[in-house]
Parts: sequence; C-alpha cells; structure tokens
Amino acid sequence: MTDHSLVELKLHNIQPERGPGYFKINNSILLDTQYQTQIKQEILNTVQNNKDANPNTLWEVIKGNIRNTTIRYTSFKQKETHKLETETIKTIETLEKQLHQTNTNDTTDIENEKTLKKQILDGIYHTHLNGIILRARAQHVEHNEKNTKYFANIEKRRSEQKTVHKLVVNGKDITNRTQILEEQRLFFETLYKRKNAENNSF
Repeated sequence: MTDHSLVELKLHNIQPERGPGYFKINNSILLDTQYQTQIKQEILNTVQNNKDANPNTLWEVIKGNIRNTTIRYTSFKQKETHKLETETIKTIETLEKQLHQTNTNDTTDIENEKTLKKQILDGIYHTHLNGIILRARAQHVEHNEKNTKYFANIEKRRSEQKTVHKLVVNGKDITNRTQILEEQRLFFETLYKRKNAENNSF
C-alpha cells in the first residue's frame, strides 16, 4: 500500500510565429540632420495632401507617416552601418597581414591606419550596443559595460514576454498566430473607426 497517487502532466510547448514587434526609436537619430530634413519634408507633404482632413485625423496621419519614414531611414542607416562594419573588418585583417609580411621595420603608417580603423569599428560596436540596451530597456547599465550578449538576452526575453500566445474571443480560445493577428487587427480597426465617427460628429 502507498499513499502516493499517480499524476499525469502534459506540457504544451507553444512557440507561435512572431511578428515584427513594435518599433522603438533610438533618440540619437533625432540629431541626424539628414533625418531631420526628411521628417520636415514629410510633414509638409502630409499637410499639403490632406488639406481637407479634420485636425485629429491629420495628426494621426502625420504620426503614421513620421513612423514609416523613420523606419525606412533607420533601416537604410542600418544597412550602411553593416556595410561599413564589414569593410572595416576586412581592412583591419589586410593591415594585420601586411604587418606580418612586411620586411621593413618602419610600420608606422600601417599601425596608424589600423588604429584608425579600430576606432571606427569600436564606434560601430558602441552604437550597436546602445541600440540593444535601448530595446532591452535595461534599468541598470554599468559604466563601460560591453557585455552585448547579456543585453541581447534581455531584449529577447522581453520580446517573448510581450508576444500574445492566446486570445479569448467570444469565449473561444485562439492560439493560432495568424488568427490572433487578424483578431487584433479587427479590434483596432473597429476601435479607430468608432473614434473617427465620434470626432466627425462634433
């Protein structure tokens, strides 16, 4: 005889397909003069193309266009930075080979160029780390902390936490990622239509 009862446990490891997530701007881009010019022009174009819109609708359109312009610009900058990073790493590797293969003792020029390229690479890594820290929303950052993996893991965990794994609609559980996204879209579409109708009624 035993006082232990058999317990059956079933675990469902649901890992739905993740969407792109929300966009969080890195405030440092606000100091970019090229970005400032694009945003100013986008606002002017939006106002010009929506002269008959009421102020509330116009403001929503402006915010949406600013967001889209920002995403395009930051994506472009990211590609340019990645290209520069790749080229800089290759240049450093080439310079290191030259240092090992050179037959002369005067390697000052090569050393100086290598130092300059490393400074450029450090700047790229620093910017990249700041972006990860921003997205991870880490509360405490040690001075000169460069543990990129740590902050990347925080970012990943936060991304997983904000993912909607299950949605209850009319008493029915929905776990399919595509259906969840569609229900969310319908909810906010209905919500904003109702708000616009209320604003236009005044």
